[in-house]
Amino acid sequence: MSVIRRLFVDQRAVTAVEYGLILGMITLVVVATVTNVGRSIVNALAPIINLT
Repeated sequence: MSVIRRLFVDQRAVTAVEYGLILGMITLVVVATVTNVGRSIVNALAPIINLT
């Protein structure tokens, strides 16, 4: 059996791919959230930073 065929038959590989996709989506959400929070903090502190 070829490696690719074993991956399709083996349910563990399917589960690993699903977990990988979920992890990728969570990573995208975290990056987007951190970026937005960072921009909000910079915008909130801009008047203070510009005083110096």
